[in-house]
Amino acid sequence: VRRSLSTAPLLAQLDLADWPRLQEVLHKSLEAAGDDTAERLRVLVLQAQNAESHLARREVAMDAWRQVLAIDPTDERAADHLAALYTQAERWYDLAEVLREHLAASPRSPVTADRRVALLVRLAEVAEGKLRDADLAIECLTEVLETHPSHGGARLVLAGLHEQAGDWDQAAEALERVAADAGTAEQRGT
Repeated sequence: VRRSLSTAPLLAQLDLADWPRLQEVLHKSLEAAGDDTAERLRVLVLQAQNAESHLARREVAMDAWRQVLAIDPTDERAADHLAALYTQAERWYDLAEVLREHLAASPRSPVTADRRVALLVRLAEVAEGKLRDADLAIECLTEVLETHPSHGGARLVLAGLHEQAGDWDQAAEALERVAADAGTAEQRGT
């Protein structure tokens, strides 16, 4: 008979300032969870939250969130926390990787179109601004524009990327589309 792996009774016994001990209890709970995916996810989330909020151990939190995503790559909470931690640590390649993996998993999940667009725009910003990877940025923004052709922000960034690459025809076309799609003089920049 497998006993419940709930950590609630243990949490009630812990002194609230004993966060390192909690992390140890959670580690043991994770080992005891075995193949119980739901329990593993629950414990990993608690580990990540404790490491981040109470122990100031960013690397431990990153590792726990990464494990959550390894089990469920569609987990938005884990992807968002991990992206925030990577941003704080200025780990741009890791950030780009987690965004790409989460986007790749999103066709299997109920990710909204707006969230997908936001993730693509964020990845494009990181690719262009931090990684200097214009190709990845253009790829992301092109996908945004396939589903949201009048997304002015994506089109403006795309125009700038084409300009930097010396592709003047593509830059001009992107700017013309921004002007055509803009509803007001302010949006057109006039």
